[in-house]
Amino acid sequence: MRKSISKLSTIAAVLVIFVCQTAFANSVLIGVQVTMPSSTGITVKMTEVKSDGNVWGITEDITASGGTINFDNHPMVVTDEGVYLTGYYYVLDIAPAGGGWAGSGVTFSYSAGINDIGLHSKATLVECVYTAPDTKPDENDIATYGLHDMNRTIPITSYDEGWLRVYIGLSTGQKTGKESEEGLGITPFTAATPAGLYSGSLTISYTGS
Repeated sequence: MRKSISKLSTIAAVLVIFVCQTAFANSVLIGVQVTMPSSTGITVKMTEVKSDGNVWGITEDITASGGTINFDNHPMVVTDEGVYLTGYYYVLDIAPAGGGWAGSGVTFSYSAGINDIGLHSKATLVECVYTAPDTKPDENDIATYGLHDMNRTIPITSYDEGWLRVYIGLSTGQKTGKESEEGLGITPFTAATPAGLYSGSLTISYTGS
């Protein structure tokens, strides 16, 4: 009789283990989703930067009322190469507002003044991407154009991992190995440049989808 009881106990134990293993074999599928809204507008911020040491000034949000890139804030100084510069350049940071990038891209339209400053200044475009918090963003080159040649749309695929940054400065006349470093058709201010006011205007527009 004891042998029979012992046998039954062993069978019961095996059955309990089998039932527990079957219970933990269940699986549950949980869906997770969120919709990132499409940006229907952009924000534009402008910063004046001192060339010597790349010292950044106060950043101004010009989204609502626009702004002025005024090189006359600092006097022209002639370099050893005979080029007249102010020692400052400007940075425009263009980012999507209220959502992610959508649509075709950011469009620039340039209009010349009476004397065209666009023939003597350049715009360098880069994609800015943060790779770590509290650090400077990485910059990926897109292109450099003479300011007079900025009637174009820059496709979102060029900066969709971050935001679009535009460096605007006077022509230095220096050429490097980088393609279109100074932009085509621009020349620096020199003693041969007629005196007077040089101006122009740049419009930035964006339509999300």
